[in-house]
Amino acid sequence: NIRPAFNLFNKRNHALVPKQLSVARKVSERIRQNVENQSFFERLHITISGGVGQYHGETITEFIHTADTRLYAAKRNGKNLIASDIS
Repeated sequence: NIRPAFNLFNKRNHALVPKQLSVARKVSERIRQNVENQSFFERLHITISGGVGQYHGETITEFIHTADTRLYAAKRNGKNLIASDIS
């Protein structure tokens, strides 16, 4: 089962978004930028990293694994990034 989960503090989160990978990438990047530009409790600044994948008929587990792999690539490459097959 896929459940949307939006937890902070270093938790993995999944969301299903638009069909086109380029649109999903743009939406994810906009979310990342908006979070980066916010100030929480006057001085707390947070960032997010993400992995974007496109569904090609694989199992849901495989699909999520693809996005997770990209998420960990974003974290390895300096965090505060969205990783996908497209730039």
